[in-house]
Formats: sequence, C-alpha cells, structure tokens
Amino acid sequence: MKNSSKRLAVAAGLVYAAFAAAQPPATQSQTQRPPTLEERVTLLERGLATATARFEARDAAAASSSSTTSLETRALRLEQTLDRLAQDLQRVERAADNAQRAADAASRDAADARRTAQDADRAARDAQLRAH
Repeated sequence: MKNSSKRLAVAAGLVYAAFAAAQPPATQSQTQRPPTLEERVTLLERGLATATARFEARDAAAASSSSTTSLETRALRLEQTLDRLAQDLQRVERAADNAQRAADAASRDAADARRTAQDADRAARDAQLRAH
C-alpha cells in the first residue's frame, strides 16, 4: 500500500511538473522578472509535498478505518464465541444435573434392592428355622 501510494505521489508530482513546465508564463508586467529555475523547482517540490501529504493522509485514514473494522470484527467474533461457550456451559450444567438425579435414583434403587435382599434373607432364615 505504501509503495503504491509513493508511486502515485511521484506520478502526480511528475504530471504536475510537466504541466507547470508546459504552461506559458503568466502575463507579467515589465517590472516583474520570470521565475528562475530554482524558483520553479521549489514550486514543484512544494506541489509534490502537498500531493504526497494528501495521499499519506488518505492512506492513514484508510488504514485506521480498516484496523477499526478488523477490531470490530474481532470483538464480534469474541462475543459470538463467548455466547457459544455460555450455551455449552448451560448444556454441561444440565447434563451434570441429570447425571446427579440419575445417580441419586440409582442409589435409592440400590438401597431398596439391599433392603429387599435383607428381607428375603431373613424370610429364608425364618423359613429354615420353622422347617427344623
């Protein structure tokens, strides 16, 4: 981007210089002398500096707007990622709650099965004692 801007500024300066050199001198009164070569070069350098400054300002504005846009894009992506992570966290919490309920139910079922087994064992012992 900088190289193309510099090339464009140099080209603009050369075009400016060519037009300036091709122009006939302005009508001057007899008391004013025509500009010297040094004065013309100074004038051309000023024009080139102005054109270069304008191009650099335009490039700086374009670069700042693109960096702002890229920062906005990054922030948007981060917000979307954060939303997805929050949704994933909610899903994990729901899964953990469901797993805890299932574990509690399994524990109750195991306790019920143990009581049933103990009752069956007592009933079997009682039946053996009666049988003897």
